[in-house]
Amino acid sequence: MATPRDSHISDTVATPSPLVEDLRCDWNTQLTLRISEAKKLSQKRTDLLDSWCDVVVDDEVVAQTGVQLQKTSPFFDDSFTLALAHNFSFVSVRLKTIDRKNVITEIGRVDLQRADLFNPRNIGELKETWHPLVKPVTNVAVTGEVFLELHRTRHGAVDTIDITVVKARDLTPQGSDMKCVFDIHLDEEQVKSKHTSSRHPTWDQSFTLHTEDSRSDLTITLWNISGRKVFFLGQVIIPVRSIEFNVRRYAWERVRPRVTDYDEQPIGTTIRLAIKLSSELMLPETSYEPLISFLEDRAVEEDDYHYSVLGTLEELLVESTSQAGEALLPYNREELARSLMATFLSRGRAVRCLRALNKSVIEQATEAATLFRGNSLAAKCTDQFMKLVGLDYLHKVLNPTIDIIFAENKDCEIDPSKFPKKSSQKSILRKHAEQLIKYLNMTLDAIFQSVEACPGDMRKAFADIHEATSKNAALVAATPDSPYTAVTGFLFLRFFAPAMLNPKLFGINQAQPSDRVVRTLTLLAKIITTIGNLNSSGKESYMDPLRPIIEDNIDAARHYIDQIINVKNLKVVNGVYVKHDLSLSADEALMEARVGLYLPQNNSFKRREMVLVRSDVSWAKKDADKQKINVGSIVNVEPVDHDAFDMPYIFQLVTPDTIYYFDATSEALRNKWLQAFRMALFFSVSDSVRSACHTGRFHKGMWTCCHADDAEAVACGKVHSTTVVDPLRASTNAHQAAHSLYGLMMASYIVLKYRVEELASKSEPDNAERQAEHIETLKTLLKLLRSVNFEYLLLAKPLRAFDVTDIRVAKD
Repeated sequence: MATPRDSHISDTVATPSPLVEDLRCDWNTQLTLRISEAKKLSQKRTDLLDSWCDVVVDDEVVAQTGVQLQKTSPFFDDSFTLALAHNFSFVSVRLKTIDRKNVITEIGRVDLQRADLFNPRNIGELKETWHPLVKPVTNVAVTGEVFLELHRTRHGAVDTIDITVVKARDLTPQGSDMKCVFDIHLDEEQVKSKHTSSRHPTWDQSFTLHTEDSRSDLTITLWNISGRKVFFLGQVIIPVRSIEFNVRRYAWERVRPRVTDYDEQPIGTTIRLAIKLSSELMLPETSYEPLISFLEDRAVEEDDYHYSVLGTLEELLVESTSQAGEALLPYNREELARSLMATFLSRGRAVRCLRALNKSVIEQATEAATLFRGNSLAAKCTDQFMKLVGLDYLHKVLNPTIDIIFAENKDCEIDPSKFPKKSSQKSILRKHAEQLIKYLNMTLDAIFQSVEACPGDMRKAFADIHEATSKNAALVAATPDSPYTAVTGFLFLRFFAPAMLNPKLFGINQAQPSDRVVRTLTLLAKIITTIGNLNSSGKESYMDPLRPIIEDNIDAARHYIDQIINVKNLKVVNGVYVKHDLSLSADEALMEARVGLYLPQNNSFKRREMVLVRSDVSWAKKDADKQKINVGSIVNVEPVDHDAFDMPYIFQLVTPDTIYYFDATSEALRNKWLQAFRMALFFSVSDSVRSACHTGRFHKGMWTCCHADDAEAVACGKVHSTTVVDPLRASTNAHQAAHSLYGLMMASYIVLKYRVEELASKSEPDNAERQAEHIETLKTLLKLLRSVNFEYLLLAKPLRAFDVTDIRVAKD
């Protein structure tokens, strides 16, 4: 028989602060999700539907694919990188359509539960599979979580389950007079709770149940009692065999619809998804400082690249690819380059590192045609550097032309072999060539007139490459243009041309291009590459009519490079090269719009112009009374319950001292504000973001959300902090970059240790002193890695209860 027990569980919703702030560890949990295509939206071929996918995390829409028009098997090809709160519950992909009457219908969904995503098959490489869509539950809406304590013991053949239902949060709103109860079933036993008000109820009730069948399920069902009516709120089903013996389990469990609420018939629609999860526990940023400072000073030696940390790592990477069997190092040049550049950029030392890397490659070069065309670490670092530093510059240069190409969707094909057989080839060729030349001139004009917009760090890095190449007398004698092609090889061949060829990959235009647009972009990328080679010749005969135009622009390309490398008007501020007239305080707005600001003294919302940049958010009726808040002081930014103000689109900005409420006027605008704030918080150095907040307001002596009568009551709702991150920008987070670089160095530990022993056993009489210094440098690196690794074991390991990934741990 089930029996109630006294509860001894304390409230654990709030995230406790560490005793020492420097001991704070942070989770870095990211999900890479690619939504490729869907099949059979409708069984009728005549039903051509406009469709898209919503990406939902813990009941909040965080991203959407582009809309595919009039297709029964749409191809989306959209990728998202989601920075998740480590305590997320589920991710859902929901396929939706809209008909001619603007009625939106959800066709089906794929729900990816937390446990499923943490399955080892989803960790590591991006893996693509087809998923059947489940028909959505239309007769009941279910949201929220329940906090449980479970304890299982065995006495003879009987399993005893002690369960405490502490509280629930974020249950589906069903009016302001909700009275929530639950019942628990295990075999023939059943218990019921007392009722409590609000959609964030606290029960803190304990029960003991028994079963002789370990295959049984423990079922907790939540209800809302309104008068004589009872409404279903959700259900939690826990298999008894999943509860470990003699281990107390504390966890938030997701409430779900009943199995009987689902339509068991398959709908026949499938969707192809690629999923990769990474989750790491990061030490405090200060823990990495000695290691990063050492790498900053000693990673690259300008005098002799061979006797440097990066020189040794590149030798090991070369050996990894040249030898059969398992690689020596479990990463590639691109991963190392990304972490290096992100870390050094955050410390203002990226240009210095590139100068040393590129100098070593240039000094050994014998042919201009192969300079930087290989897979060297220098080339990879410069590639990553351009993407991190120059992405906004790239958008500014190419965005206008590419948007016009997408909008006009004109045919620019100039290869006669692709024309219709019965068409007048000469007239078509002339028309298409004129249109292609128009787009080409727009693109080249934008590039050649963009010198002032080019970031100072990029200009200085290219100036260093030009200067180093000019000093290679043999290279210049053989190819006088080599100082220019060394720079255009990066700017034109590795920067502008790839972005023109695939604008979606660089975040320039997210629309799915038509076949015409793809061909136009391909032709323009070919021409940009040809101009970047400073050579008008080519293999394709159909390009011959464009040779004179290409030749005319080669001199313009040289003049553009001359301007780019003219860095006399640049100065260094905090390690960053800037122009004298550039204001460092200027910051591009992440979001700007009119909102309603709640004024408590008037109990009303007043219109204000609000602007969010990376460093702060400000709002004003006019410039004279502008109010500003530093992003680093923001605790939470969350939606507010409808009944708090009887208004549907309110969001709150929470600081340690004040809560500000804003009316976004529409759901779409509120979602944009939430994502913009989360992006700013993602890049903020603040550690003040909390995992819970109130979803209502404190009004007339109580919180409208949980009915607590204390203004300082523990927050009742779960924070939704998922951020859609641009992978090209995500690496600029200094803390994550330092952690990533440590992880790669740690992965190199064993191999580096063997290399030190190997170097010590070899004699180099001509460079004995230099080799000894190099060995000591590598030994110091290993010592620093052991130090950070020990701190990781000391601080981080006890906190990894819910994680399944691990940084490689070396034992010495």
